[in-house]
Parts: sequence; structure tokens; C-alpha cells
Amino acid sequence: MRTHSIFSLAALAVVAITGSAMAQRGKPVAAPTGERQVAMRDTFAESLTRRTAVSGAEAKRIASLAAGADSLFSAGQLEAARRTFKEIARAQTEIGANPAGALRRLANVELALDNTYAAATTLEDVAIAADRFDDPETQLGALVDAMLLYIDLGRRDRQSELVRLMRPLLKRAEIPEATRLSVRRLLHIS
Repeated sequence: MRTHSIFSLAALAVVAITGSAMAQRGKPVAAPTGERQVAMRDTFAESLTRRTAVSGAEAKRIASLAAGADSLFSAGQLEAARRTFKEIARAQTEIGANPAGALRRLANVELALDNTYAAATTLEDVAIAADRFDDPETQLGALVDAMLLYIDLGRRDRQSELVRLMRPLLKRAEIPEATRLSVRRLLHIS
């Protein structure tokens, strides 16, 4: 896998801004195992059930898929992880749940596969999902990450469009001040 120059230079800024796992590009991270994996799956299922009209069984199925996809990613089975994260995002969308988390993980898989353009467009999908669920912090983080990837791809047209979308988000009260300052510094705006 080749290393993307803008990604290398801006990785620390992105992690500080978004807490993104994108800095782990090309390095599968260890998936939670044992009791921690079960606890995370159960917590995910409970939150999905609370926030949507989905049955507990469907929520547990999606949570189990997510745990499996994380394990596939950690094991380096990237094509299988990609398919599973796409399935999770589709299932979450169908039941009215926010697919942003599954989409962000899908973007990580795309980066690990060296599909930078697919990762960038998937991050734009994260931003759209976050907007739909009124989550401006996730939306801003996804737009920043996508912008950095588009810069690396030489897509200045997409960079400009994403900066245009970020500007009003920077004015939202829900964005922590530290995040706002980091993004402004990255964009060189006051």
C-alpha cells in the first residue's frame, strides 16, 4: 500500500479533530474480544433498540455483524469486512438507524485497500448520515477527513465544496471549541 502524503502530514490534525481511526490506515487494529466484545455488542444492540423501532433481535443481529466485521478487518480479510460493513450500513438505513459508524468503518477498510476515492466518497456518506441525524460533530469530522483525501487525490473541486459545507458547521454550538479551532487552523480561516 502506498502512503498518501497529505494523509501523513495531516494525520495528527485529523485525529485531534475527529478521533478518527483513519490514522490507523493500513494497520488493522485489534478487535475487542471475549467479554468486551459481548458487552460492546449488547450495548450497541440496546442503543439501537432504544433509538429506533427495531426489534431487539434485529438490533442484536446488526451488532453481531458489526463485531464480525471488526474481526474480519483486524484479521486482514478486507474484502469480507467491506461487504459486511456495507450490509450493516444498508440494514441500519432500512430500519431508520444512523449508519454513520458503519460507514466510517467502511471508509477505513477502503483506505486499507488503497481505494482512496472510495474512502472519500464513503466519508461524504458519513457526513450525509450525520446531517440526517443532526450530529454536526460527526458531520464535520467526516467532511474534514474526506477533504484531506480529496486533496491527496488532487481533487481541488471537491476540497472547495467540502470547505463550503464545513463553514456553517463551525458556527454550530454543538461543535466543541477545541474542534472548531483545530478545523479553522487546518483550513487557515479565522
